[in-house]
Amino acid sequence: SLRAIVILEGINNIGWWVFSDCRALELIDLPASASYIKGNAFASVGDNLHTVRVSPDNKYFSTDGKTLFSSQGRIALGSADGIISEDASIILSYAFYGRQALTEIRIPKSVTRIDHAAFGECTNVTSITYEGTVAEWENVIHGEGWFTGSDVKVVHCSDGDAEIEFPDRGGLSPFD
Repeated sequence: SLRAIVILEGINNIGWWVFSDCRALELIDLPASASYIKGNAFASVGDNLHTVRVSPDNKYFSTDGKTLFSSQGRIALGSADGIISEDASIILSYAFYGRQALTEIRIPKSVTRIDHAAFGECTNVTSITYEGTVAEWENVIHGEGWFTGSDVKVVHCSDGDAEIEFPDRGGLSPFD
């Protein structure tokens, strides 16, 4: 039932899984001192999160009000509406994990890496579009289990479709 997280000034490290599964969460507020967040600290926060605030004095994180960015265009926590900035280069682990409101994923060609479980358990996704070519998509680094939870098997690119490749794990999920 946690609806808001306001991290106090002086706190610099937000650890593993600390706010995961806080599905009622509507607001995250980070101070200037916040310098390190584990990639899964906010996994499965749900679709109610609509406001992310970061102190203008923070040197490590920024926000557009909905998405939490770490340095150099890395998405640390994706917005509930699934919009990915054209400035994004890396989508970090668990950034959109468990976002049930996502039905479509549009990835700009500026993205060069999608980390582990970035779009894990996005069960309502029916379409993934990458704004570059198939060849460019194949050069994007994909972490294990970057996308799971739906029946989507292809990524639509500007010049055709690319199959989503899942490593053979002998029936194990990416989290086993």
